[in-house]
Formats: sequence, C-alpha cells, structure tokens
Amino acid sequence: MSLYAIRNDEGLLMDDLGQFEHNRDICAFHSKSDAKDWADNKRGHVVELAEKPAPEVVSADEAKILKKAKDTTVWRPAAVISKYAYNAVKDSNQEVLLEDRLMRAYVLGWTVEKPKRYLVRVPHANRHYYYQKCDSGEVIPVWDMETEPPTQFTAAEIEHYGLQDCERVEVTDDEV
Repeated sequence: MSLYAIRNDEGLLMDDLGQFEHNRDICAFHSKSDAKDWADNKRGHVVELAEKPAPEVVSADEAKILKKAKDTTVWRPAAVISKYAYNAVKDSNQEVLLEDRLMRAYVLGWTVEKPKRYLVRVPHANRHYYYQKCDSGEVIPVWDMETEPPTQFTAAEIEHYGLQDCERVEVTDDEV
C-alpha cells in the first residue's frame, strides 16, 4: 500500500490544515483518489510518498513458521524464526541468510510460492507420450492430450514415482 501527499508548484507539501507551509507535518493519504480530490481543490498535484515493498516469497513450511511466529504469545517471534533457521540449515552463513529473509517476510508480509509443475515425457517413446496419474495411484503413458491430458507433476511427485530420469517440460501459469 502506498502513501500519497499533495505538492504545490513551489515544491511544498500540504499539511494537515490544508496549507503549504515549511516545517509542518505533512498530510498523507492512503487513497490516491482522495489525494487527487484534495489536489484538485488546492491546485496541487499528487506525489507518492512510500510504496510498500513486495512480499517475500516463502515455501509452505516457512509460511507455517511465520504464522506460528505471528500467533505466538509465549515465544518472541524472532526466537521462533531463529530456531527454525538453525534447525533447517546447518551452514551458519545460510542460516543467517534464511533468518534474515524470514524476518523480512514477518515484517513486510509473505506469499507462499507455488511449486513448479512439470509434464513428464515417456523415455524412448514418441515425443507425444506423457505420463498420467490414475485414480488407482498408477502412472501410465498417454498419447492423446486432448481427451486425456497428462498429469502435471511436482518435483516431489516425480521423485515419488521414480520418474527422475524422464524428460520434463515445465508448465507455466498461462498453460494451467
């Protein structure tokens, strides 16, 4: 979320009293449209004061820890994050980087990353054969992608089904 202010032609920012004076607290708006309405009345223009940084992208496990750190009443949030970083990474340099990233996420906000998904080609077969997961839990090759679309596998599923040696085609968001 951004903050907005109104600046006049002389470069002064409008204060809480609607005046353009030196050494006064400026009037900040959360809504650009509200600031625009005032700017039109005061013969000024809208300027952006601060833009909220983009949220950190974290894994699902990291999101659980951050939620635990936000919800705790017993432990300090920094202690929860520090303990997680210590247990997750045994290299002290990587631990510090992880802890720093998670602390930024705690303060600025976070979003959970979507796991990459892949179409997995059947090896030594026509390039149009892909694997598909059945309801029974089996993995079978399929040819006709129109009637039976191939399954999109995560990296963990590829490992689980033993498909590591197969060619993978990453699925982008616009293909989903």
